[in-house]
Amino acid sequence: MSLFLMSCICHCALLAISVSWTRSPFMALMFAVMLFINASICLLMLGFEFLALVNILVYVGALAVLFLFVIMLLEIPSTELRAYNRGWSALALFGFLGITKTLFSSSFSWSEATTGDIGEAGFLWTGISTEESFQKNQLAESLAGQWTSSIGLDLYGHGAFGSIAGLVPTLESLTYVGHAFYVTYADLLILNSLILTIALFGALVLAHTSN
Repeated sequence: MSLFLMSCICHCALLAISVSWTRSPFMALMFAVMLFINASICLLMLGFEFLALVNILVYVGALAVLFLFVIMLLEIPSTELRAYNRGWSALALFGFLGITKTLFSSSFSWSEATTGDIGEAGFLWTGISTEESFQKNQLAESLAGQWTSSIGLDLYGHGAFGSIAGLVPTLESLTYVGHAFYVTYADLLILNSLILTIALFGALVLAHTSN
C-alpha cells in the first residue's frame, strides 16, 4: 500500500472522529465534506473512479448543501457557532502542514508523470511498471466473468488491499457498479433513498418546531 493512500485513510479516520466529536454543526459539516473528499481520493487510487466521482457529486454536492440548508433553517445564532470554534486556527494550520508534508514525502514522481508517455503516467498512481500493469489488466479481463461484489471489494478475485490497487480500471467497471447497485443491492439503494427522504422531512419538522 502506498504512502499517499495510507495517509488518506488516516485522514479519513481522523475526520470521522472530528465529525462526531465537535459540538458545532457547521464545523461538523466542514469535517464531513473533507471526509468525503478524502474518501473519494482513496476510491480513485483503488481504481474505482466512478464511485469517487459519485461520492463527490452526491455527498459533497447534495448532502452538504442539504445539511447547510438545515443549519440555516434552525437559525443557530452565530455566537453559538463561534463559541466552539476557538483554537481551530492552530489545528487547521497543523493539519495543512501535515498534509503538505505527506504530499511531498510520497513515493509518486510527478516529474515523470509530466514528461513520460501516457501509459507510464497512467500507471504512476499505482506505483508499478507499465508492463506489470498491462499483465494485470489482461488478468482482470480474463477473470471478469468471475466478478463478485463483497464488503472486502473483492472485484476480480483479489484482496481488497492487495493486488486490486494494481489493477487498471476498465470500461467494464461501470457495468459492474451498475449491476451491483440496481440488481444485487437494489433493496439497500431503496432503503438509502428512504432514509434521505426521512431526513429531509425531519429537517422541515425541526424548522417548523423552532419557529
